[in-house]
Amino acid sequence: MGILAYETMIGIPPFYHQNTSTMYELIQTATLKFPPAPEISEDAKDFISKLLVRDVKKRLGTVGDFEEIKKHSWFKDIDWEKLYNKKIVPPFKPKVTGDAWMDNFDQEFVQEGNSSNLIFFFISFFNRGYELVCRNKPRAAQPISKGIQQNVE
Repeated sequence: MGILAYETMIGIPPFYHQNTSTMYELIQTATLKFPPAPEISEDAKDFISKLLVRDVKKRLGTVGDFEEIKKHSWFKDIDWEKLYNKKIVPPFKPKVTGDAWMDNFDQEFVQEGNSSNLIFFFISFFNRGYELVCRNKPRAAQPISKGIQQNVE
């Protein structure tokens, strides 16, 4: 989760190197660094840093599970009950009908030929994230259609 958060905010993985062997070594040994640009908040840096602690026993979420993650200062403005009950209006709601739904993805990814794999990865990831938020709530609705779920699972 920390790697994905870093890459989403910064644009590249935290220990990226063109040489795969070097990258694997950096993952194991390098200190986590944040570039000066794009600028991200101290709360975001702290959140990512705590998710990327190498010692699993000390990593954010290990002791208190998702409740511990929800309490992190990066989420201070999130009303989790409203989120669960779908009472928060999203800042962007993509169009997902007809042929235009692919317009929500950068053409660089769409033209690679594996766009369906990338899209189903994101659908699967966000579906699982939704399940994390709602896992203790038996009344949780399915966040995506059964047709799309079949393609994900």
